[in-house]
Amino acid sequence: MIKIAVFGCGWGGELFAEYLEKDLVVVEVIRLNDYPHAPYGALSWLQICELTERAVKPAIGKVEVIVLASCAATVGAINFLREKYPEQRFIGFEPRMMEAFGRFEPKRVMLIASAPVRKSIGYKVEKERLSVSAEILEPDCLEWLRYADQEEMTELRLKKSLERQGIEKKMDVTKQIDAVIIYETSLADMKEAFEKVVGWQAMVINGFEQVRREVCAAVGLLGMDGSVKNKMRPS
Repeated sequence: MIKIAVFGCGWGGELFAEYLEKDLVVVEVIRLNDYPHAPYGALSWLQICELTERAVKPAIGKVEVIVLASCAATVGAINFLREKYPEQRFIGFEPRMMEAFGRFEPKRVMLIASAPVRKSIGYKVEKERLSVSAEILEPDCLEWLRYADQEEMTELRLKKSLERQGIEKKMDVTKQIDAVIIYETSLADMKEAFEKVVGWQAMVINGFEQVRREVCAAVGLLGMDGSVKNKMRPS
């Protein structure tokens, strides 16, 4: 059976591991997590890199792919890991979710990202591309990540936080939110809550489908649902 390790620095890793297990039936998902240091959004890049390497090291060379199911871990550690362990395939949640828009051109976009992600080149490039034609809103989400890792993040907390940050006042019928990009995997299961709070017209993207496609391509799965065995090596 194809083995894939999923690393998360909190609830996001559990969510993506469950997502893969549900959709890819010929894959064995090995969970790697670092709850004691979560959320990584409160750490420096150096801390993120050191902690991520420590967490994934037991799986290196033992699985086909290691997925960094955290945008913070990805921007802080994936390049380092790829250079240090070239024999191991790493896939991460890169800040390039605009691809999911297709021909859709949103006019107001809410970006949900922690400080390390916002400082990354990938995020800055994506934000700059978006800002050419869209107004950008960037709420502080660190508190949300802490609640999410305790499985206590709710629609009400989301709404109240946006009110405190003065963002809810900017959301009305005349200036609605067209899209929400969730870079933080720990908040991926808040998709419906975001739709309720910002409006059902908003396109909410969490990157899970995009990374699943990369995983399938990496291990040679012919079908995205995992129904066809690895064409490169038998299970």
